Amino acid sequence: MAESPFDFDWLAAHAAATPAAPFLGSPATQWLDYATVHARVKALAAGLYALGVRPESRVAVSLPHAPVAAIATLAVHSLGAVAVELDRERSEASLAAALEQTKPLLALVLGRDARKWASPSLPQLPVLVLHPTRDAKLAGLFGARLQGWLTEGGETDVTGPAAPDVRRDAEALAQVVFTSGTTAAPRGVMLSHASYAANSASILAALPIDASSRAMLVLPLFHAFGKSVLVSHLRAGASVWLDDRFVYPRTVLEELARQRCTHFAGVPLTFELLKGHAGLLSGLDLSSLTTLLQAGGALLPATARW
Repeated sequence: MAESPFDFDWLAAHAAATPAAPFLGSPATQWLDYATVHARVKALAAGLYALGVRPESRVAVSLPHAPVAAIATLAVHSLGAVAVELDRERSEASLAAALEQTKPLLALVLGRDARKWASPSLPQLPVLVLHPTRDAKLAGLFGARLQGWLTEGGETDVTGPAAPDVRRDAEALAQVVFTSGTTAAPRGVMLSHASYAANSASILAALPIDASSRAMLVLPLFHAFGKSVLVSHLRAGASVWLDDRFVYPRTVLEELARQRCTHFAGVPLTFELLKGHAGLLSGLDLSSLTTLLQAGGALLPATARW
């Protein structure tokens, strides 16, 4: 296990030691190995640096549940900047409030969300847009604010010289994660690099996660638990399949079996849904699955026994 407290250093170490090992996968990209992810993180970091991102800059990341979201955050962290990960399903008013709190320098967004991000009620930030093609309508919608294009695999057309090494402080702000807003308006929680290092170290000390592990991750990366699963598997040199299709749980379970995932994480509602539709499990080879991870509230005793 790497001793550095920085997630991008763990990525670099695994890219050097096991470059061909799979790291991030999704239905759209299939598997990206450590070397590929590392190269794309460095390329995106160079592009972000060319656009003015510097240590302590804040960058809004409002992307789908795909490798690009993880690559974007790692690139932001590598520059000493702060990732503000936002749920793309937030209402316009909630999004405006989050952007007002965090004041990001620019935003990485999905083309399908362009009308929301182009709304005059939101700060008129420069944007990098994830879209399958360079859509002229999107270019017209954003105008001069459009800085470039991204793919789901984290490739970008924004170029620049390699970003310089920056002085790194483990206690510096790495991330702003917003609460769900269950009891009040969503609040931005500030997390340091040291926080992620402590979280992942404690998880790896307690749970069987190593380079052979593979997580099926249906929880979003803007969710603290989803981020924790990703970071702990990254630190171990393991792999993570990102799947946003849990509205069709049988599809996700079939993918879990096909990808031979060893770990599955959920909140109580995740397991209640599966328990209520136990027939979803029939006929599946789940012999690879060794570990269930649960957080976000207490499971009902009957569900825990099941």
